[in-house]
Amino acid sequence: MTSEKRKANDEPEAAPSEKSKKHARKSRRLEEIPTPAHYQISFMHRQTVTHVITSTRHGYVVTACEEGIVKFWKRTSTDPPQDTLKKSTDEPATPCLEFCKSYTAHIGPVFALCLDPAEDTVASIGKDGFIKFYDVSTFDATAMVKTSQSLGRSATFLQDASKDLLLAVCDDSNGSIYIYSVVTLELVQTLSFHSKPVTALAYNKKHRCCVSCDEQGILEVWDCTSGAGQGEIVGAKCSSANNQLEYDKTKTDLYSLAKKKTHALSLYMAVNYFVIYGADHKVRVYDLSSGKVSVRYDERLAVYKSKSNSFGMDDISFGKRAATEREMGEQTGLPLHQLVQMDPSERYLLIATMVGIKVIEWRKNKMLSIVGKADASQLRFLSFCMCLGDAKVNQQMQLARGASTAVAMGEEKTANDSLIVVLAYQQRRFFVFSHIDPLKDQAENVTRDIWNEAPTAQDQLLGSEGKHARGAAEASTFSKAILRTTMGDIRIKLFGGVPKTLENFCGHARSGYYDNVIFHRIIKGFMIQTGDPLGDGTGGESIWGGEFEDEFVRE
Repeated sequence: MTSEKRKANDEPEAAPSEKSKKHARKSRRLEEIPTPAHYQISFMHRQTVTHVITSTRHGYVVTACEEGIVKFWKRTSTDPPQDTLKKSTDEPATPCLEFCKSYTAHIGPVFALCLDPAEDTVASIGKDGFIKFYDVSTFDATAMVKTSQSLGRSATFLQDASKDLLLAVCDDSNGSIYIYSVVTLELVQTLSFHSKPVTALAYNKKHRCCVSCDEQGILEVWDCTSGAGQGEIVGAKCSSANNQLEYDKTKTDLYSLAKKKTHALSLYMAVNYFVIYGADHKVRVYDLSSGKVSVRYDERLAVYKSKSNSFGMDDISFGKRAATEREMGEQTGLPLHQLVQMDPSERYLLIATMVGIKVIEWRKNKMLSIVGKADASQLRFLSFCMCLGDAKVNQQMQLARGASTAVAMGEEKTANDSLIVVLAYQQRRFFVFSHIDPLKDQAENVTRDIWNEAPTAQDQLLGSEGKHARGAAEASTFSKAILRTTMGDIRIKLFGGVPKTLENFCGHARSGYYDNVIFHRIIKGFMIQTGDPLGDGTGGESIWGGEFEDEFVRE
C-alpha cells in the first residue's frame, strides 16, 4: 500500500489542457487593456485636439489639433516618476508619455492623420491642401506635397502589387479618391466609383484591399494590387487570386448602410473584420471574408435614456450628457475618425460612448468594463487609440537621468505599460488611461493635468483639477453660459457691465450650487425663475454670504 502511494506521488503532473491554455491566453489579452475609472494624466495642445495615432513598433504617439500642429510623444513607463528623477532635470518627468517634437504642419486644421502598415511613416493632410510626411523613428519631417484638390477628412496608406507605398486621400466635395505615390510624391491615379464624398477609408494588409464608404452609405471593397482599367494600379474588384476575397455584393451586407440611409462616421480595420460606427449611432462589425454583419450595437440616445440607472446616471447627469450629444449632432468636423477599435486578438471591441469607452467581448455580446466611467461625467470621449504592451525604455537614458535601477533596467512590474490615449469633445487636452487609477490609488496630492502649453483665460478661471479661480476679472472673460435642465438646454448671454453679478453667477455655477434646483416660478409666455435652494424664492445667498448691491446698466 505504501509503495503504491509513493509511486503515485512520484508521477509527473498532468500537462494543462488546451481549454485551460486558451482561457489563460484570453485572460492575458483582457488584462492588457487598461480599464480604470479615471485617466492617469493629460497633455495639451493650443487648440482642440482632433487626431491621435500610435506606432507600436517604435513606441510613439502622434497627435494633431485644429491649429495645424502635429506633436510627437515617446511612450514611457506608466509608473509615477521618483523624486530623484524630478530633481535631476529641468523639466519634470511625466509618466506614460514624454514630449519629443512639435511641427507647425498646416495653416488651419489637420483633416487626417494616418500611419503606414509598417508603422514607419506618418502623413498629415491639412485644409491648406498640403500633405506632409514624417519618419516615425526619428520624428522628422521628410517630404510634402502641394495639391490642387479639395482634400477631405479620410485618408489611408496602402501598398500596390510592387509593395510601393501609396497614400489614398478622399475629396471633400465629390466621390473622388486620389492615390499619391509616397516615393515620387506624385498623383498616380484617381478613383471615381463613389458618387458622393467619401466619409471613411481603411486598408487591410492581410488581404491587400481597401474599404471605403461615402455619404450615401455605399460600401466598396477594392483591390490594392491591380486596377480596373489599363494603366491603373489599384481599384479593381477583389478576387480570390489577389485578395483571398470574392463575393457577390447583392449577397452581402455592404448595402445595409445605404438601406438605412446612414453612412460611416468611423471605420476601423482589423485583420479579419472591419467595424463601422454609423451616423445613426449604431456599431456594425463586418466579417471581411463574407461581407456580412456579424453583430450590431445600438448607441442611440434613446437606448441610454431607458437604461440610465444601469450606468449610474440620475436624471440631471443624463440630461447633461444628452445635451452634449445633441450639441455634437449639430456640428461638423468633430474628431470622430476612431470611435471604435478591436484589440489584436479581435476578441474585444472598444466603443467610445457617452458613458465612457465600453470594452465588449463581442462574440458573446458581453460588456466587460467601461474605461473612464467616472471622468465621462465631465468629458465626452471621442476618438482614441490603444497602445498595448510595455513601453520601450532606453536604459542608458534612464540611468543618466538618475532613475532608480529598477525603473531603468525594466524590472518586472505588477502591470504593463499599456495605454489608451483618448480625445474629448471641445478639449485641447488629450487624456491617457493606464492600469494606474491615480484617484483610486493615491487620493491626495495628485496632479493629472500637465500644463505643457500656456493657459488661456478660461483655463486660469477653471484651474487645474477642477480647482477654480475666483474674482470678477476672470468671470468677465465669459460671454455665454449653458444651463443644463431635464427639459433641455437654456443658453444664457452674459454681459460684462455687471461684474459682481457675473462673479456670483459663475461662482455658484462652478461650485454646483444650482445643481438639482427646481424652477420655482413659471409664468407662461413671460418668465421662469430658478436658483433658490429652498425651492420657493425665499432662500439663497451670494458667494460672499447674504446679499450684494444691485448693479444697473443704463443702455
